[in-house]
Amino acid sequence: MPDPRLSPCEQEAIRWCVARHSGEWSAADDVRLAAWLAAAEANRQAYQRVARAWRVAGGLSGTAVPVRRSPFRQRRAAAWTTVIVAVLAPFLAWEGGRWWNGVPQTFSTARGELRTLTLADGSAIHLDADSEAVVRVGHGNRSADLLRGAAYFVISHDEARPFEVKAGQGSIVDLGTRFDVDIRAMQVRVEVFEGRVALRTATGEAELAAGHEAGYDAQGSLGPVAALADPAPAWREGRLVFREEPLGEVVQRVARYHPVRFEFADPALAGLRVSGVFRAGDLDGLLRTLEAGFPIRASRREGDRIVLGRIVPPK
Repeated sequence: MPDPRLSPCEQEAIRWCVARHSGEWSAADDVRLAAWLAAAEANRQAYQRVARAWRVAGGLSGTAVPVRRSPFRQRRAAAWTTVIVAVLAPFLAWEGGRWWNGVPQTFSTARGELRTLTLADGSAIHLDADSEAVVRVGHGNRSADLLRGAAYFVISHDEARPFEVKAGQGSIVDLGTRFDVDIRAMQVRVEVFEGRVALRTATGEAELAAGHEAGYDAQGSLGPVAALADPAPAWREGRLVFREEPLGEVVQRVARYHPVRFEFADPALAGLRVSGVFRAGDLDGLLRTLEAGFPIRASRREGDRIVLGRIVPPK
């Protein structure tokens, strides 16, 4: 009975391997095997995976398995094939998953560090400071899990393998585009600079075209679509842009670029709405602006702590 974990190509490849190590392999068998390998790319790749699994299993390659000349030997060969399938199937299922989905690779940046990744398919991922992503590029799948921070994706379009980015409670599927994904305290923001993306969450789906931005919250609820103000991600140009954003989220994004921890002496201050454009590397300038525009005093403490307290006006 065929093993459901193996593809038809892999099962046929195992039969070829059993025959090849039978001790009765002939030049005619070489011709037939070459024809089978040349008939489809899937055959060639399946045979390579089986050959690797055969080597890893160890000992099987030295076993003579008679495959012809008598019904008894044919039954014996079939029995050997069944045994070898049972030995190789777990490895092939694991190896096949890695081949199809890609081997996961983890990339991260430190505070203040930017990094560009060039993938095997020609795509590029630009990681913002203090960000982390797990990337997979396989024969049938291309994906990235953005675990924290932000990333700008320049995707080499492939209709057979759409690139999917998982972030927060949803995912973003490339439809041929350049786009930015930013994980913030309470939501994921997506900006599309070229092409289109599909936003998908447990609560709904939306398509986002170039020149627009949208996102979803911690429950996966999709937010409104708005026009982009910039032709490229501001952080790639060293700018931080805030538009009526809670101060609590503002300082989290600022902390990506500086070895500091922000604390609120008065938790209510975290809800103040902040708008403006700031240089990512100018922490002192940002603090001065906050003190000038809000009843806030920023105090530096030991351990790289910055405490934001409320200024109480005199009575």
